[in-house]
This record gives sequence, C-alpha cells and structure tokens, in this order.
Amino acid sequence: MTGIRCGMVAILIAARFVSGADSGVSSRVTNEAGRVLVTLSNPYEELTFEPALGGRCVSFRFLDDNEQLIGKGSEAAMFLDHWSKYPWPSGLMRLPYQHEVVKDGETRIGLKQWVVVPPAGGGKGEGATSPELVGLIVRKTVWLDADHDGVQVDHEIENPTRESRGVGLYVQHNFNLRGDIAHDIWYLPSAQGVVYNIQPTEEGGKIYGTDWVLEPTAGWMGVRDHRSRRGLIFAFDYNYLQKIYTCGSTAEWFLETVPVAPGKSFKTTHVIKPVYDFEDFAHASKHIVADIRGTERGKEVEVALDVAAVSQPLSGVILEVTVTGWRSKRNLASETFRLDSLGFDKTRQTFRIPSKGVTDGVVIQATAKGPDFEERFETYYAGNDFEHERRYGFFAVKGGALAGAQADAYIRKPPRKVKHFDKP
Repeated sequence: MTGIRCGMVAILIAARFVSGADSGVSSRVTNEAGRVLVTLSNPYEELTFEPALGGRCVSFRFLDDNEQLIGKGSEAAMFLDHWSKYPWPSGLMRLPYQHEVVKDGETRIGLKQWVVVPPAGGGKGEGATSPELVGLIVRKTVWLDADHDGVQVDHEIENPTRESRGVGLYVQHNFNLRGDIAHDIWYLPSAQGVVYNIQPTEEGGKIYGTDWVLEPTAGWMGVRDHRSRRGLIFAFDYNYLQKIYTCGSTAEWFLETVPVAPGKSFKTTHVIKPVYDFEDFAHASKHIVADIRGTERGKEVEVALDVAAVSQPLSGVILEVTVTGWRSKRNLASETFRLDSLGFDKTRQTFRIPSKGVTDGVVIQATAKGPDFEERFETYYAGNDFEHERRYGFFAVKGGALAGAQADAYIRKPPRKVKHFDKP
C-alpha cells in the first residue's frame, strides 16, 4: 500500500506575515521547534507547508467548519512529489526544497518550491539517485485565489543538463475527510466506467471496490463523504496519464515517462476542488464537475445531469445528452440544455424517458461545451437494482457483473491521447 499517515505537533516560536489579508489572500512564515513552515490562506482554506521535507503540505484546513484533512502519523501529508518509475517512497518526498511566496495580482497568492535533484536521496528512498534524474530541477507552485476554493498546482521538471532525460512525475495526496476514511467513496474513471473504492461505515467493516486503475479513461479522480456531503475532485493531465490509485485515504496518479531535451522543461498542472451536495461523480476537469444519474420512477426513468464550475464561473455552457440502448444501439432520447451562467453551486437538468428497455442497459452520454472547452463523458445505467449492485455487490466490484463474463458487458474505450515531446 502506498498510502501514508501522519500529523504535526509543534510549538509556535515566531511568525512573519508576508502579505496582508485585505485582498482576501495572505501568507505567513513561522518557525515551530526549528521547523520552518509557510502558510497560505484565502476565505475558504488554510494550507501549511514544510519546504524542508519535500515541500509537503502538513495542514489543510477548511475555514467554514474548521475541518482538518491531514490526519496524524509520522508522514501524513498532501502535495507529495515522487518519480513514477519508483514504487513508494520516492526520495523526492524528503528532499529539502527552497521556497518563495509569490503573488499574481492582488487576489492570488502562491508558494513556489523547488529542488535540484542530488546524487543521493533523490531517487528511490534514501539511496543513490539514478543518473538520468541527477541535476534535474523539480518545481511546484501551489496557488490560492480569493474568490473561490479551488487549489491549482503547477509542476515543472526542468532539464538544465546537456543530455536528454526521461522524466515521469507521480503525485500523492494523503488525507481523511471528517478525520477518518469511514463513509468515504472514491471514484476512479476506468474502461469499465467509473469504478468505486468504498470504505466501511463502521470499524471492521468490509471494503468494497477497486484500488488500482491501470487503464484510466480520463484525467481525474474524486472522493465523497456520505456524512458531510463534501467531496474533493482532483483533475490532472490525461494525455500523459499512466495509472491511478487509492488506498482509501490517498489520491495518487502516475504520469508516463517523457523525454525532456537539454534546456527544456516538462510542465503539468492539476486542480483540487472541494465539491458539495453531489450524490456521485461521473466526470471532472479543470472546467466542470458533473454527475449523470438515472432513477426509475414508475413507468419512467428520470435522467438527471448535475454540473458545477471548477476553476471559474462559466457562461454560455451547452449540455447535450443522449440515451442509447447498449444492446440495440438505438437512440432512445436526446436533450439539449443551454446555461447562460454556471457557478460553483450544483445545478441540475432533468428529463424523463419510458422505462421499457432501460433495464436491459443504456449508455447516457453527455457533451459539455463552453467558451474554450468541449468535454465528453458517459455512464452505464440498467435500473436502480443494478446501480446498488455495482457499488456493493461482490461480482460488480470484483469485475463479474459489470465487466466480467457477459459478452455484452459495458466497456468504454479510452479516448485518444495528444502528446507533445521534445526531440531527444
């Protein structure tokens, strides 16, 4: 298991405020028992980082209810850097990063951290570093905005050497909603649709579902707590994605190894977005988070599409939805919704279709079009009983009922990736 646990107990010695809170964002640097910590805050969150220990986040606190995401343990943390060529732990997670607080305008603040990979301790564990990684510069900048609660992370791996290098980044966030993993359900997009990792609601209960997805079909993963209805989605670059993983308390994704020419960089960005009042997740990106739900109501099935903005409010969003029989391949219904504005709160669009034929299985496909994006996603639905079975039934979560021996089982082909490489 690659997940890790930890917390922070320290005594405040000194504090230095770097920027004021009058613009809605602020930062401060503290020295606690010899540890230099940097804290960023906006009206929604307060994040504290320890640059000397891999630039990790040791405290992630929501300000609306004082919920602390990062639990106790020797190494519990978020924003952990690794090399995808190594199993956990990668030496990056313990290297001393340099740091600088930066601002982008008056309402955006960030923490830039970087390290030059040394000959030892920058590869697998604390041992020698592979020669192709020595001398690379790893940078990450975490951004908070005053007007929304999303977090943006910009990663860059620079090659200042005279030789081409192969680099692969692996990112890990270890945290617990509501202080523990009970009542959490994880969402992982796979060739069998969005598969689940479901934590027990009581101590000693059974864990259902999937931990590894070796053939992702989209660049995101998410988690939702049944009690608080708060969830988090992580949206990253699908074009270079290799695999995703959760141990029930971690969000982890591995990028493919890519060539980086001398003097060039590989750059990637991911977004963390708190989400409220969604029953499930069917899709996420840096633009939107969405869910598609089917519910039997007598002789009809209600199809509901929930959607919210992620990084900024959107205007002129068009949602096109089609319902197609999985076996018959017939178009059963089509609807188009036009949203003049889409904010961070969930909005729901619904329509109904006759239930006849739906329990044989239908694919509900949606296309979301915005000013500068067009995204497609889908879900498979075969009635309310099937929905319950695919979450909690042994055969469903172990690959039997949903994606197993049935000749006509639902399978989604991974979308094509678009990659840009430097010449070696």
